[in-house]
Amino acid sequence: MKCIIKIIVTLGVLGLLFACAPGSVQISADDAAALELTELRSLLSGVDASLGLLVDDSQSARTLSRAITPGDADPDLAGKTPSEIYSEYGGSGEVRVPSEGYFQDYYNQGEEAYFTMSEDGAHYRIKLYMYPSVNFDIKYNYEEYLVATNDWTNMNDAFETGKLSKYETYFSDGSVAKREIIETSITTGVYYTSFGVSDDILGSGEYDYPSTIPAPGTTGSGEWSSRTDSTIDIRGPYDLSAVEYYTENTTTTYSGISYMATEGNSRRAGNTVLRFSGDTTTGASKVRSLSTIGSRFTLTTAVDISLDANKIVYNKVLKLWHAAPGSADDSKISHEERTYLMETGVDTNLYTGYTEVYRRGRATGKKHLVSLTRKTDGSYKLTRAKGISNTRAVDSDSELELVLTKLKDFDVVFVNIPMGSGRFYGIYEHGAFIGVYSSGNGQDYSASVDQFGVNIDGIDYSYDELY
Repeated sequence: MKCIIKIIVTLGVLGLLFACAPGSVQISADDAAALELTELRSLLSGVDASLGLLVDDSQSARTLSRAITPGDADPDLAGKTPSEIYSEYGGSGEVRVPSEGYFQDYYNQGEEAYFTMSEDGAHYRIKLYMYPSVNFDIKYNYEEYLVATNDWTNMNDAFETGKLSKYETYFSDGSVAKREIIETSITTGVYYTSFGVSDDILGSGEYDYPSTIPAPGTTGSGEWSSRTDSTIDIRGPYDLSAVEYYTENTTTTYSGISYMATEGNSRRAGNTVLRFSGDTTTGASKVRSLSTIGSRFTLTTAVDISLDANKIVYNKVLKLWHAAPGSADDSKISHEERTYLMETGVDTNLYTGYTEVYRRGRATGKKHLVSLTRKTDGSYKLTRAKGISNTRAVDSDSELELVLTKLKDFDVVFVNIPMGSGRFYGIYEHGAFIGVYSSGNGQDYSASVDQFGVNIDGIDYSYDELY
């Protein structure tokens, strides 16, 4: 059984795909079944859009290396010292804050959290657990640090301010990212200059992965800057590493750049450079990235989020080439998707729009109407309507609907997607659908689908082989 590895990066939050098709179903691969599963590809783009809209990804970047005080999460705790809160919640051994339940919107909208406190010499040890509500790649984020008895400033075990003793991300597949704060402006007094976000992803050179990662420029003033390094020991002969730079030039403007590399013998080993910027006053943000998988694939993404009469507008363009970056241009493009979504009203959590799919540089393609909404039970429903086109359809004409639900007690998100006369059921994990496809003829296939291709019973199909 063959496994697929790829990198998913969302504004400073590392995600990691370890997508092995389940081994419980062992049957012969079927080209027709692989072709049927290609229609799930555009549904993956809708899920990606939902994660970008239903959680403020820019805030995930903004929190890198910066712990906050309990008063920021709960006004009832504002103004209280660590000693006062420790006494209030038990004053002996390890105490939980809050005693039951979770802080709401702790770092980001929709994020739940709690922390524990215990005495550690003349300090308190804080263990903070954060659960992103709509990021299905991540089970939880974990921070551990020391604080003084009368001050919430975070310190590592060497009592260096602005740093953490442990900084980890636990992914749904069991992987753990070990993250280290290398420096912050609090300790160095140095601020990074803003990171530009060029629209020329392939030609500017700003998205090339260098052999030596350059140090950013510095300025004499700013609000906040930090560098965080991360490593992930993936199951199998693979390692992922990342260097993330982030800066706030003013109280409202921010930008950053991430360099990521996956090493090993995987067919998905490669590099990613991601640049982003935004303004909290206008609500506008911009993301550009370039991923290369050896000389086999080049993938670019461009995301723009803006406000129109205080309603969120989301635009994304994804392009894929079956070639190295030097051979990638729009005349040779293999796959292109353009997604547009707009909020139906201010704070409605309902978005409507469309996804357009183009194959092999064609001027005409297939258009699917898309809607995304948050249900009363906290889950998210994504609907992709039948395709609209006068040309030969590459995607299926079927309507697809997917409900995503995140539970703290489970490491996976289960999906059940009717597809014409068949059905796909399994899990959504790290940017891929992984599970079993029951075709209309009653045959079952172990399968996984990501942005690069389809895997059935351990056999990889690139999309160029199927279309």
